[in-house]
Amino acid sequence: MKIIVPFVTSDVSLVSSTIPYTDPYATLLTFNITSSSVANPTVITTSAPHGYTVGQNIIVNITGHTGTTPAISGEYVASVTGASTFTIPVNVTVGGGATGTVSSPSYNAATTYAAGAIVQVDSPSFTFTASGYLFTAVAHGHVQGDILQVSSSGTLPAGLSAGVMYYVVNTTLDTFMLATSKDTAATPIATTTAGTGTHTATASTHLLYQSVAAGNVNNTPLSSAAYWLVIGNTNRYKCIDAVTASQTFANDTMTYVIQTTGMIDSVYFGNIDAASATITARDPSAGLAIVYGPTTYPLRDYVATFFDWFFSPIENVSDFSDIDLPAYPGMQITITLTKTGDTVKAGTILVGRSKDLGVTLAGVSFAIRDYSLKTANDFGYYVFQERAFSKLGTFQLIVPNADVDSVNKVLAKYRATPIVYVGTTLYTSAMFYGKFNSFSTAVAYTDYSTCNMEVEGLT
Repeated sequence: MKIIVPFVTSDVSLVSSTIPYTDPYATLLTFNITSSSVANPTVITTSAPHGYTVGQNIIVNITGHTGTTPAISGEYVASVTGASTFTIPVNVTVGGGATGTVSSPSYNAATTYAAGAIVQVDSPSFTFTASGYLFTAVAHGHVQGDILQVSSSGTLPAGLSAGVMYYVVNTTLDTFMLATSKDTAATPIATTTAGTGTHTATASTHLLYQSVAAGNVNNTPLSSAAYWLVIGNTNRYKCIDAVTASQTFANDTMTYVIQTTGMIDSVYFGNIDAASATITARDPSAGLAIVYGPTTYPLRDYVATFFDWFFSPIENVSDFSDIDLPAYPGMQITITLTKTGDTVKAGTILVGRSKDLGVTLAGVSFAIRDYSLKTANDFGYYVFQERAFSKLGTFQLIVPNADVDSVNKVLAKYRATPIVYVGTTLYTSAMFYGKFNSFSTAVAYTDYSTCNMEVEGLT
């Protein structure tokens, strides 16, 4: 049994992806550009007020624009500088690795949305005040583990830095604390000054909201539950959230480039539909020299008979793990999933650091917990409503007595944090991205102990 502790893939660590930033289901807003300068960064002027707030960062998609040197075309992270202006750092595009806080490319408070309209809201912001460990923002709406970045119109409270990814901890309705780790035992940050100016926190949510009321205007999605319904993450981010059932999709192929920190030696894919996976790892400290791969793994499932090989539909594995990457610090990992001529899908793509818990014994059992509904109508016919399901697994391990304390300690640490459990690589059913429901150890022998574990995957 091995576990993989995931590396958190965020806006900062996601170098690039072939999945467009703007979601195909979102209602996008457009505005006409009238002029631009050749300065760097380029200043763009719109023919009418664009509706965004000065100081916001937004995603803009520029097409068909000429007369600018250097040329600007594609998706860019832009900074709003006026009612009809914004600036673009030339040659820094979303697909090419732009990082930082991004704001909604689609929602605009001045627009009237019909019922059913879908908008994309990426980086909602709110103001806060600081006093010691405690940060105050009325009805901030964030929960344990949310990732925030902070900025200020003046100076930030001492102890906070712009551009750093902070984790929300110890939340109440109107207050929260921040830490540099999402570990529940992480020490919160204490500020020593209140700072000056207005302090703003921004969360990278990448959510799609659907309007549930006609004539929906001036109702911000994050604070107007009566008008907006959260329907999930945007397509680009579905495979790097903590939900396995929702899948990122693309025609033929998808690629993600992730810049890691610390030691990473493992890759895991969950709820995937792909014919092959190619993994490449590079060392940024050596000019992005390749230190692993590119290695392509076929993802075709096991075929039991010659008849099935020739006549049965092709089936691919739904889960995959590679725990053979060299443990270089700070590797940049490129992952490509391919299914030529079809739609490739991925519910979970993550990289992380592995740890060996023990030897899995024979007698492993698998199951699923189904959340679908079955109801009978007035005529006695059953009606099914398909919902998500979670995988279940029961394992017995042999652990050296010298490792018993270490195994119990690491499992206690991640008792409320989703990690990957690989019971055996012989069966994809034995791979879980989730949590353990129970774990017990019996010191049965002089040198070895037996451990029983029940694991449940995420939906």
